[in-house]
Amino acid sequence: MKVWEAIFKLSFGGIGSVFWFGQDEYRHLVPIEEPSAPLTGGVNIFSFSFDDLGDVTAELNMFREREINAARSIYFLSNLARTHPYLAKGAVTVAYEMIEEHWHLNDCEINIIKKLLSDYMPELVIESYLGVWHFDEGNIERSNIARIMGYRRRDDYEKFVSDFFSDDFSRLRTRVVGLRYRKHSFISQNGKLDLSVGAPVYLHRDYGNPHDNYAVAVLYENGEMLGWLRRTIAYHIGYLIDKGMLLKGRIAVILPNALKDDEKVYIEISRMA
Repeated sequence: MKVWEAIFKLSFGGIGSVFWFGQDEYRHLVPIEEPSAPLTGGVNIFSFSFDDLGDVTAELNMFREREINAARSIYFLSNLARTHPYLAKGAVTVAYEMIEEHWHLNDCEINIIKKLLSDYMPELVIESYLGVWHFDEGNIERSNIARIMGYRRRDDYEKFVSDFFSDDFSRLRTRVVGLRYRKHSFISQNGKLDLSVGAPVYLHRDYGNPHDNYAVAVLYENGEMLGWLRRTIAYHIGYLIDKGMLLKGRIAVILPNALKDDEKVYIEISRMA
């Protein structure tokens, strides 16, 4: 039986996820199965709630038998704890920026992300390639997402994007931009956005838009325009709409504390059955 220097339990309330990790004598961190015997002497590393996400809390506990250096493992798991709920709720841009700005990943950590965030990797790849204004080859060398996916060239991204937005397209969660021009129609008396998570939104090809031939407007359930898809995303979604693919949308998450209006509202786009 493997003897671990430390065992970590990372749990989330509100999205019902629990993960276990072990740190070996070389300070490598790997996912493990839930221990069959009860663990004692646990130390609570942190416990916090996500005000922006409503019902989500996160807690990290460490179990160990002796003093060890667990700083890197705690740092990595702390970032993972903050990233996972945003991905689960649909705030892909926030999660992507957390991965790229705060993690310097080793091979063990890359394998953990592949295992734990596998369901969200397609959206993270789309965000890493289409979500930046000036993508160049230098982005690949600096990108944690590229390292996780094993990408070395722009062609790797291009093939992924082409396959993602094909006739087999299923789902994409992305943020709405241009809200600063439209939010006056959605501000309630208490100054908050009068929007509901789960409410339907409608994708409307904005053929008359002078700034973007593939512009896609996002309309709220009452018919009021909420904003637009980002130009790089609209290019592909607009193409699918023009081909006759029927798409539907809904509000995925609202982040009231975001610094910019264009980072507050995320929608989920999916193909109609």
